[in-house]
Amino acid sequence: IAFDKIAQLSVCDHKVVKNLKSIITTETKHPFTVLRELLSELATVNQVISTEFMNSAVGFLTYDAIRLFENIPNRHHTTQPLPDMFFNFYQTTLVFDHLQQKLLINIAVEVGENFEKTYEDAQKKIKTLISKITTFTAKKN
Repeated sequence: IAFDKIAQLSVCDHKVVKNLKSIITTETKHPFTVLRELLSELATVNQVISTEFMNSAVGFLTYDAIRLFENIPNRHHTTQPLPDMFFNFYQTTLVFDHLQQKLLINIAVEVGENFEKTYEDAQKKIKTLISKITTFTAKKN
């Protein structure tokens, strides 16, 4: 489960659109180059091995993405095309580790000058998530 989107990469008909911190840009580079650069820009320092992929790209490549690499004809025209590539990056992720039977909660933060406040804010958000996950409230009709 992931939420609090911080970036997005979309490729449709060789048009590469990047949305980072609400700034939308159209890129002229190859989509995988832009994806690698975005992964590098959003890289996090992980202290726990099992969390190394928690703030990575979440998305898909369609079969038509082959046209980004090979010059083949497009014989299947559609009125509602999916992007060839679409990836989101999220600040908050929840991953269930089936081997250890544990829920891992990860929040990517940008550390500024007041790293103690950043840490406290992240801890508060994690506690709020744990409270929401562990508290059941029956819906009243």
